[in-house]
Amino acid sequence: MSDFIIKKLLWGIPTLLVIFLLCFLLLDHDPEKTVSTYMSNHYEGIKVLENVEEYERYYIQTVKKLGLDKPAFYISITSKEYPDTLNKIYFLPQKSLAIKLINRTGNWPVVKQYFDTIDRGLNLCLHTDRNKFSGRENLKQTLFTSKYDVSTSEELLNYQKDSAIGIELKNTLQSLMVQQKSFEKVSPKLSLLMPAIKWNGIDCRFHRLFADYFSNKQNISLIDSRPVWAKIKESLKFTLSINLLAILISTFISIRLGLFLSLNQGRKVADFIGSIMFVLYTMPAFWVGSLLLVFFTSSSYGSFLNLFPVGGVGDISVSNNFFEIIAIRFYHFILPIICLSYPVIVFLTTHLRDSMMEVSKSQFRITALAKGLTPKVVLRNHVLKNAIFPFITLLGNIIPSLFAGSVIIEVLFNIPGMGRLAYQSIISRDWPVLFNIILLTGSITIISQILVDIIYSWLDPRIKLSK
Repeated sequence: MSDFIIKKLLWGIPTLLVIFLLCFLLLDHDPEKTVSTYMSNHYEGIKVLENVEEYERYYIQTVKKLGLDKPAFYISITSKEYPDTLNKIYFLPQKSLAIKLINRTGNWPVVKQYFDTIDRGLNLCLHTDRNKFSGRENLKQTLFTSKYDVSTSEELLNYQKDSAIGIELKNTLQSLMVQQKSFEKVSPKLSLLMPAIKWNGIDCRFHRLFADYFSNKQNISLIDSRPVWAKIKESLKFTLSINLLAILISTFISIRLGLFLSLNQGRKVADFIGSIMFVLYTMPAFWVGSLLLVFFTSSSYGSFLNLFPVGGVGDISVSNNFFEIIAIRFYHFILPIICLSYPVIVFLTTHLRDSMMEVSKSQFRITALAKGLTPKVVLRNHVLKNAIFPFITLLGNIIPSLFAGSVIIEVLFNIPGMGRLAYQSIISRDWPVLFNIILLTGSITIISQILVDIIYSWLDPRIKLSK
């Protein structure tokens, strides 16, 4: 048994690595937005700061904190014209413009000269008299914008007409405008097609993310800088509670209902229940949840219908004992569990009924009936035992789907679970949290498949886990 579990877990590692790599590619797709998300939630008003030096300082500080100052992967494949110092440009919009200009010109020295001209202009602005040159701050912002936008020539031309800026600054602006115009006329070099392969070693973002996966210091949320796993741990207990209860309830009802329908095959009651299940299966869970909230959580349609709370998980005080906490939680979980359970019950019951009908055609059932056993005993002790294996397989595949489906239910019923946390992470672009939730869901999927195989061997000793 232990050898089987270890072997399955080892097979699951490549799967998790693939998920990890895909999540990393999505997470690393737009690092500029990642930085903007972090800054907008930690530096209030940073976008409207007049002091561009302070803005850039905060930006570079954020880039280094999030590890975005490193190469993406262990190996970099770039153009031969790309300089080794490109990763030293920590202001990411400037880095993006540098790459575009290199791809356009194939000439890094020219591009570097352009950025040096901007820095010289900013430095000269600092030494101008603000009282004599009233537009100094606006010029600084325009020059700063030139670091990631080469279409500021018209704005720079307006400042050149101001005699207060000084001859040296005026010449710098003129040089900058000429350089911007020159970028429009050049054609790329063929040398850009020559690849350059560089080995970055472990000094890269992928390795840092992998190393910090279990670290509470580096693996933090972009929204509130809290450790990601602390946030997931708080929400996971609610998701596990409603999903495990939904799985247990769905399994129990599906087996009992499948036996009942098989035993009463062809009767009106079985046809009636089958029709109800078909209708229920066509009804989306979020719509059913909305109806339950409308009709059973208020007195709008009768005070006798106000049976359940609107949402949430209930208020727990220090004076509440363990059983009171369970009662409060379960009272708030009834409607969400109904929404999660009924599609699973219909799906599993239908497949179990069909599987039992197929197994009922087997010779061993006729033999058991000939021995004097009642149809009910034969169905429960013989037919069910042979028809249960497809049911277990479907149940193992449904477990991850339940966790995914709980996103809508948790949002609808305001349950602070992992699903709602994932939804909030998507809305707020908190990718590190979403990234870890996806990995955790993948781990749950692998574990559920292992449990399915273990249950197989428990129900049928002929199945050897080692084979």
